Amino acid sequence: MIIMLKPSKGATVTIDAMGCQVDIAATIVDQGAVYILALKKNQPNLYESVEEYFKWARTEPIEKKQLKEYSYEEHDHGRHIHRKVEVCNDVSWIVTVREWKQLSSIICVTRKGEREGRQTEETAYYISSKEWEAEAAAKCIQGHWSIENNLHWSLDTAFNEDESQIFRGNAQVNLNVVRKIAQGLLKSETSFKGGSIRRKSNRAAMMNDYAELVLKLGVKQ
Repeated sequence: MIIMLKPSKGATVTIDAMGCQVDIAATIVDQGAVYILALKKNQPNLYESVEEYFKWARTEPIEKKQLKEYSYEEHDHGRHIHRKVEVCNDVSWIVTVREWKQLSSIICVTRKGEREGRQTEETAYYISSKEWEAEAAAKCIQGHWSIENNLHWSLDTAFNEDESQIFRGNAQVNLNVVRKIAQGLLKSETSFKGGSIRRKSNRAAMMNDYAELVLKLGVKQ
């Protein structure tokens, strides 16, 4: 079972590879939202098909013209990063297309970086229930990872998320959602002046009255 908060109608929901599952895609569409799901080798057949498509499309002049492309650069903390986003809005050839509700496009993001003379390159793939222009897709994905990186840092600081050894089934996904809910409730609790999320969490673990106060915030919301 995957725990997922109800998306608002018309929203674009971006989820990393742990959430790239058929039932999650269907739930998002049924709620009237759009999904962009990171695709990795937890979906081996689909991943291989998408990876091979983009490699082939770049070498075929006619097919390459069908790709929508957008490139941009960033300079941040001594790093130079170049990103290229490619979008294909024809997914009828994908064997498993009907398994993924309203699957409408596939996206490839190639990231090349340079820092202190060291070169890096990585490629990420996504599937979406919407046909995209490349620039719009780039902004959605960039926004997701900016938020996700900051949130991940905060979760690791407060709950030692990186040290978690719980991987069985969907436990990792479920616990990630629970931690985010807990983080939101602890942020909303303001009576403990100057308390960090970690300190509030420890206080709730040791004091039942304080834990009840935090949980009541969730009931009110």
